[in-house]
Amino acid sequence: MKKCFHVAGWLGSLLACGAPLPGTADHFDLFLREAALAELEERVEAIDANLNVLSHFTLRGGVGAIGYRFPYRARAETTEVIGIAWDKPELIDEIILVPVIRRAQVNHYEADAFPIAFSVFCGTSDPGNEIRLATFTEADGLLPRIAPLVIPCNGIQASWVRIETARLSKSAFDERCIFQLAEIMAFSGDRNVALQGTVQVKGENTGGQAWKSGNLVDGFVPYLMDAAGDETSPAVVSGIGEGDPATLTIDLEAVYPVDRIHLHAALVGDTLPYMFDSHFGIPNQLRIEGALEPDFADKVTLLNLKSPSEFDTGPIIMRNLAPQACRYVRLVAKEPHYLGKRAEQTRFGFAEVELFSGNTNVALGKPASANFNLGYFATNTVPLTDGQNLYGKIMPVRTWLNELALRHELEKERPRVAAELNRRYARQKWQVAWLVRLASGLGISIVFGMLLEWVFRQRAIHRTRERIAADIHDELGANLHAIGLLGNLARTLKNAPDEQEDVLIHLQEMARRTGLAARHCTNMLEADELHEDLVDDLRRTTERLAADLEHNITFEGEPLLHRLKPAKRVDLMLFYKECLINVIRHSGATRVVSRVAMTPQQLTLSVADNGCGTQRTVPSSTRRRARLLGGRAVATTPAEGGTLIQLTLPIHRWNLSKWSAS
Repeated sequence: MKKCFHVAGWLGSLLACGAPLPGTADHFDLFLREAALAELEERVEAIDANLNVLSHFTLRGGVGAIGYRFPYRARAETTEVIGIAWDKPELIDEIILVPVIRRAQVNHYEADAFPIAFSVFCGTSDPGNEIRLATFTEADGLLPRIAPLVIPCNGIQASWVRIETARLSKSAFDERCIFQLAEIMAFSGDRNVALQGTVQVKGENTGGQAWKSGNLVDGFVPYLMDAAGDETSPAVVSGIGEGDPATLTIDLEAVYPVDRIHLHAALVGDTLPYMFDSHFGIPNQLRIEGALEPDFADKVTLLNLKSPSEFDTGPIIMRNLAPQACRYVRLVAKEPHYLGKRAEQTRFGFAEVELFSGNTNVALGKPASANFNLGYFATNTVPLTDGQNLYGKIMPVRTWLNELALRHELEKERPRVAAELNRRYARQKWQVAWLVRLASGLGISIVFGMLLEWVFRQRAIHRTRERIAADIHDELGANLHAIGLLGNLARTLKNAPDEQEDVLIHLQEMARRTGLAARHCTNMLEADELHEDLVDDLRRTTERLAADLEHNITFEGEPLLHRLKPAKRVDLMLFYKECLINVIRHSGATRVVSRVAMTPQQLTLSVADNGCGTQRTVPSSTRRRARLLGGRAVATTPAEGGTLIQLTLPIHRWNLSKWSAS
């Protein structure tokens, strides 16, 4: 459900919703910066919902009183003073200042010569009883505006109000500094106590009846009461020249102390321009009578209203009355208004008559009658008290002006909130676009990662198969070959039991080691117990495999050799065995010399024989083992003949254990 402000007491509602008031621009800027996106969206919805139920800015036309303006001044920093006084101290709830409005361009209006900086004071006739209600500067952002300015008073007791300017604005007509104001209202409840009050200004402007100082308290404002909604009703107006004198009578159906009257002019306001002036239907002299008897035998005059010209009338004629108990109220046209100055063209009538007892319109919905035939507007007198005019529902004047002020604040706020929302949406759109790109990139990365993982897995499977094959070939093949040699040796030593026993012990140990290697051949990298003493194992391997050859193996950097990690020890041993097996099987050599040298940067293993030589090609099984080891093997032919296989293995810190294997 959309949130709406309660129109009565709009300032509190406006503050509750966080809308900006004069002097709170910083707070609103802070709200725009810190509010969540949902809060801004809710704010726009609330503003739109309220704009739909608030009165509209519909400006009056024709000829009439405008307000008051001071003489032109040479400087903007000029003090002008307006004082308004009424009969007795009243509890004041609000002061409302209505600006003079000009047409700036087609369908555009703005306040003209409303002061930029000023202060508002109020008080009573008691000495020293003066209160500063408010002070406004350019920073408060009152302009541009066409709305009334509402100043809360919170029940201050006062019998006067004073406006003092500190800086004037310029008239749009001639760009000269001047102070203009249409109306000053002081509300106690719904009653404007400043109505028809005493005005004090420095001198009278010479602008004619449209600019008299008394216009500041005549109750005429530059707006038409145009409430939200579609309910309207026509004016009750006599036919031409009807009534002698013409009267309208309202039966309140009970006795009320009537203390205020509002007469809503007929205006004929549905054409542009108007058919008639704003004096249409309003007599030059109108007497309002009250009575307790239906025949007005006990009549009392409540008001004699003189309206000799268009400058004395307006859309709503408002007057405060001395309270008088009445049941019947009669409006008597003592001197009709002549259209075209001809008696046969007189008219008499109003769109609505409101009679107040306190803050209540006691005439609302009550029966009315006329002593004349109705013209072509309303067909009966019901619209005279139905609470509606040509534009919609009639509301209390204070509520109406508050709605206009609230509309101004909301219409000023909405573009800023909408702009912040659009900025947030643009940033959100940019973020979503980047998130889409990021998600796409992540998706591609995931697919690419999965593909790489599959490639690496296949490569790992291949390397595992290759390593298993190499391990079986190198470790088990070498061991089986050694077992075969030891078996042949044991057979030749059958006549030397002691030597044969040693060979058989070696044969048994070789069989045990072969079984151990077979158990770990599928993952030789985890066989930590193999070749724990690499130097000793290399010597024993040389003695076993090269027993029939003249052989020698030397070591350099033994402490570093002991620090090789298990996987490197295993692969190095297998590489060495493969080299010896190739020498024994294929070279026909009688001598083999091996050398193992290790520095912190590199390990070098060389195996040289005096065999039949090589074509400078490392056997494929040896080359495969070197690749698994992470090194590089080359084959060369030394000057003295034979073959030299040399393995070069770079040493990185991750190849070494922190402590030696011993």
